[in-house]
Amino acid sequence: MYNRRMSLFSSPPQPRFDSGQLLAAVAFAILSVVAFFYCDLPVAQWFKGADLPGDVRRLINVAEVFGLGTSVICIIATAAVLDRRGVRFGGWLAAHALGAGLLADILKLILARQRPRGGELPGNVAETLGTWFPLVNQAEGYGSNWQSMPSGHTATAFGLASALAIAYPRGRWLFFGFAVLAATQRLQSHAHFLSDVLAAAALGLTWSLILERIPRVVALRNESTMALRGRRDGQSKQRQPGSSRNGERETLVANNPQSTASEGHRTDAVAE
Repeated sequence: MYNRRMSLFSSPPQPRFDSGQLLAAVAFAILSVVAFFYCDLPVAQWFKGADLPGDVRRLINVAEVFGLGTSVICIIATAAVLDRRGVRFGGWLAAHALGAGLLADILKLILARQRPRGGELPGNVAETLGTWFPLVNQAEGYGSNWQSMPSGHTATAFGLASALAIAYPRGRWLFFGFAVLAATQRLQSHAHFLSDVLAAAALGLTWSLILERIPRVVALRNESTMALRGRRDGQSKQRQPGSSRNGERETLVANNPQSTASEGHRTDAVAE
């Protein structure tokens, strides 16, 4: 069991699928590029005309709570109450989930991209892209409809799933299943293209991995600093040759008080 107290960025011991999470992040990033050129428009068109069964549609719609900011806060609060690690554990979950969503929202401001909702889709995927840094350049008509890439909901969902999988490894497939459903809901609601959710999934996983490396890097840095100080202290002691002799003399005096007294009598006799 995990016993030590957690700081804001500390976590339970890393599970074995850590390297697998890194590979998944790389795979999602590559697939996002491929999807942008070859899959975005066909997939968006399919979801526009798809007639999903009622239960499947409801399941996908309910899964949005795993990536929506307000409902994620409720999930984090519930985990903080139920888990014995308490508020610090909740802060750690929030750093993974809400941090990934915030990062995605910041990246939206770099390049404008039109959402697939509304009327007809453009004939070329390049037409979905707008201007760079739209807020700085004061792009005309810029707003929520031009903030498609990456998906903030998906980044939040995968950040939360990654954190929960680290804390509760037995449920990792369940958590990532919820994240996939949340990403699917963004496609089904015509809020994002396929490349948007794939890039966001890569972002959420990468963000979680970065947070898990912070305490390790700090610990290694502290260990190297302490080792360097130890070497410097040892070298400074070696540069003081009299210190060891004085220490030996003090030890001999402490072990032989009679010799000290006899030396004192000799000194008195010489003085007389």
